[in-house]
Amino acid sequence: MTTKEGLIKSWISSGTIKDRKVIEAFRKIPREEFIEESRREESYGDYPLPIGEGQTISQPTTVAIMTQALELEEGHKVLEVGSGSGYQAAIITEIIGTKGKIISTEIVPELAELAKNNIKKLALKNIEILNYDGSKGYAKEAPYDRILVAAASP
Repeated sequence: MTTKEGLIKSWISSGTIKDRKVIEAFRKIPREEFIEESRREESYGDYPLPIGEGQTISQPTTVAIMTQALELEEGHKVLEVGSGSGYQAAIITEIIGTKGKIISTEIVPELAELAKNNIKKLALKNIEILNYDGSKGYAKEAPYDRILVAAASP
C-alpha cells in the first residue's frame, strides 16, 4: 500500500513535482476525505478511484501535475470545471490562501453536493461549488487568474 509520504517522495526523487507549494498542499489535504469510505485504504494508490455517479477522483499524480502546471500564487482567483468530490479545489485553496478564491463547477448535482459537503467538513472557506455546466466558463465571476478543466466537456 502506498502512503502519502511515499507518493510525495517518489514525485520529488523523479522530478515529477518540483513546486514546494504543491507538495505542501498534498501533505495538508487528506485525499481519504474525498473518496468512498470503503476505499479509504487505497487513498494514496496512484490511480483513479470511484466517487459515485459513474465518476472518479483523478489519480494523485495527475492532480499534482495539473496543479503544478497552473503556477498558482497566493491570492489567485481560479475557475475549476469539474469539481468531482472537491479534492483538487481543496489542494488549490491551500496554495492560493485565504486571499484567493476558487469557483468550481460540477454538472452532476449529486457530486456538487458531495464536493460541498467535503469542503465544509474540512472548513475550507474560499471555495464556491456550483451545480453548473462550466464547459463555457462562468462569466459572472470573471476574470480569472487561472482556469483548470478537470472534466470532459464538448
